[in-house]
Amino acid sequence: MTIIPAGERGVLRIFAVDLPDDRAHDFVAVDPTTSTPSRFNAALAPDTLLDPDFIEAFPVGQLTQFGHDDLFGYLNNAAYKSTDLAHNKAALRSARGWVVLVWSDAFRGAQTPLHLAPPIRLMVSLRAAAPEAA
Repeated sequence: MTIIPAGERGVLRIFAVDLPDDRAHDFVAVDPTTSTPSRFNAALAPDTLLDPDFIEAFPVGQLTQFGHDDLFGYLNNAAYKSTDLAHNKAALRSARGWVVLVWSDAFRGAQTPLHLAPPIRLMVSLRAAAPEAA
């Protein structure tokens, strides 16, 4: 079992949602008018209400609309450790279907066990790069 440590900062976890597009959309959808967790949240972290401000869900194919060929291209210029990106390049390039990006802040500083079971699959974890000294 994967456990998010209390106070974790600076990690981006990318999960695949192995469902057809229409079912994946419903699985990850958040109703902003309620505090009810998405089905993704309820399955992944049933005891923690994840902060939706630190979660992004989309079908990888939509990235071409924003000038990116794949998930690697989308994340390559972001502030993640180059060693993490290089190590996970093949997985990021081959990602298809829906993905959910969950930043550490989504866990609200709480130690959180993750329940990884179909249709949720942890693809990669990326650590934020240290800011450059001025």
